[in-house]
This record gives sequence, C-alpha cells and structure tokens, in this order.
Amino acid sequence: MTNRAKTLVFFILLLIISVRSTTYQCDPTIQCGCSAQSTVVTSRIVGGEAAADYTWGWMLSLQRSFSHTCSASLLTSEYAVTAAHCVYGVIDISILGVGVGMSVWVN
Repeated sequence: MTNRAKTLVFFILLLIISVRSTTYQCDPTIQCGCSAQSTVVTSRIVGGEAAADYTWGWMLSLQRSFSHTCSASLLTSEYAVTAAHCVYGVIDISILGVGVGMSVWVN
C-alpha cells in the first residue's frame, strides 16, 4: 500500500470515529462529576445546541461576586480547570466562587 493510500485510509477512519455518536455513562465508582441525566453526544459542536438540564455534571460556573464569569471543568472533588483569561489579573482568589449543579447560569 502506498503512503498516499495509507494516508487516505487514516483520514477516512478518523472521520468515521469523529462522527459516530457516543453515549456518556457515569462511572459510579468515581468520586465526582456524575450527571443526574444521561445524554448522547452525536457530533462536533458547530453552532451549539441546548443541553438538557443536569446532563454535564462536571461543568462548573466560575464566578466573581456571585456572577457567572466563565465555565470550568471539574477534575477532582477539589480541583477544577478553566481558561487562563478567566483568572487573568486575579490576585486574591477569595473573590472567586464556583457554582455547581446549576442548570441556568445568570450574569
């Protein structure tokens, strides 16, 4: 098989893998991040779509003065990760809060 044919097969397989749907199943043995509802991921995010309430249990609301600033993702029961621009210039982390288990984030 030529390199060109191998490359073509690789990209076709990559396309098939990226388009197939995936059902998110919570692992009850982990400490955190389980969703109250299950969901099916069917495609890439293009334009977005409304999510059912409580389907993404690891999503958090990073807040300043009780107002949603950015989203964050739960890593463990004690740690979360967010984008650097969300905390740029923050000197005192006590001004930050985290909203958990919310279905609507209001500024």
